[in-house]
Formats: sequence, structure tokens, C-alpha cells
Amino acid sequence: MSLSPRRSFTPINVVVADQDVLACNLLASRLRKHRQFQVTECTENETATLDLLRRVRPSVALIGEGVRDDPKGGYSILKKSQSWSPRLRAVMLLGSSDQHSVVEAFRAGARGIVLRSDCQFAALCKCVHNVHQGQVWADNKQVGYVLEAFSRSSALQTQDPKALGRISGRERDVVRLAVDGLSNREIAQRLDLSEHTVKNYLFRVFDKLGISSRVELVHFALTNQEILTVANPRPAIEDLRTVASSSLRALSR
Repeated sequence: MSLSPRRSFTPINVVVADQDVLACNLLASRLRKHRQFQVTECTENETATLDLLRRVRPSVALIGEGVRDDPKGGYSILKKSQSWSPRLRAVMLLGSSDQHSVVEAFRAGARGIVLRSDCQFAALCKCVHNVHQGQVWADNKQVGYVLEAFSRSSALQTQDPKALGRISGRERDVVRLAVDGLSNREIAQRLDLSEHTVKNYLFRVFDKLGISSRVELVHFALTNQEILTVANPRPAIEDLRTVASSSLRALSR
């Protein structure tokens, strides 16, 4: 009797960066013991981490909010890496889950938040897997912080009452998918368009609504959901959790 061949297995390539050298090495060592992870390297300062991210292009980066040369250097690393790797999937390790830290982490480009004091190793592994698969990792409290921050945004109000009427059907299709958290490439594939065309549609929508980013587009859609209307209407955002997930993904684009 012949045995069926095993499926090929590709481990998740992980980079770890943190100001605490001992904690950084311990975390990297624990991850290396699991065959689903391949830890390329562990770094503790901003320059070394940026160089490593550029060179390795890891599947997931675990970044502490502080690095050796800057207690808030993790945010800087994520912001700088967005210019040449906007699709980097990063998880930020936070010492505190206060609202400012959480919102700034997602604004900098994080796809997930892990609080050091509360996180179990098994939960961290699950977080890495989920973020690697394109999901957002945040607990209910962190989600609430982001939604509260959105509610205070001036972008929630429409300055021009006729603006919505100038959004075409195809532009609404693009907006709906963007608010659902899809990247330009994913939108292009879904609508059978080029990425360049998708960018043009978004730029036109931004211009018509007087906004300048995907984050503001999500803000706008939360209180002007008629922009999400399609020929066969369906709730574009069904519940609070999905609203938050879409918003967080937009923050990290």
C-alpha cells in the first residue's frame, strides 16, 4: 500500500525586534522551537531592524514599541517601513494598552496588538498566524479605543451635501471594497481592473468628498453608509466588530 505524499509546509518567516535584548532572544528562541515559525533574526535597535526588514522581507514582524535607542522607536520603524513595504504584516508588542498607544500602533502600520503583561505564548502564536493570513488582531477594549477615536474625527461629517451624488456606481464598488479592508491589488482582482485604475477611482472619490486617505474614507462611510449602496443592497458593515476590523485594516494600509 502506497502512502500519499505529505503536503509541502512553508514556515512563517518571523523577525523579532525589541529594546529588551533578553526578552527578544527568549521570544525568538521559543518561536524557533515550533516548526511553523522560522525566526530569521532578533534585533534591538532601529537601524538594524530597518536594514533587516529591507533585506529579509519577513512574513510577520514582531516589533516592540520601544527599541534600544528609542523608547518609542517601534512606531518609527513601522512608519518608515511603510514607504518601501506597505504590505508588511506587523504585530506591535505594547507595555500598556492605553488608547493613544493602540491607535498610534495601527496608524503606524501594525496589523495586530499584543499586550506583554496579558499575552500567553499560545495566544501570541495564534496572533502571528492570523496576521499572516491578512486578519487584524485586537481585543474588544482596543477595538473600542479605535472606534472612539474615529467618532471624534472631523471627517465624519459631510461638508458638501451634494458630494454623494457625484460618486458613480463603479466608484461606489471600489469604495465598498476599500471600506471592507481590501488592498488596491485585491480590489483590482475582485473587479477585474488594473491597480492603476483602482488608484484613479480612489483619488477621484477623495477629491469629490474632500478627504485624503483610506482612514478618512472609512470615517466617512461609518456615518454616510449610503455611499456603500449597490444594485442589490447588502449591509457592507454588519456589526460593530466588523466595522472595527475594516477600520483597523484601513489604518494599516
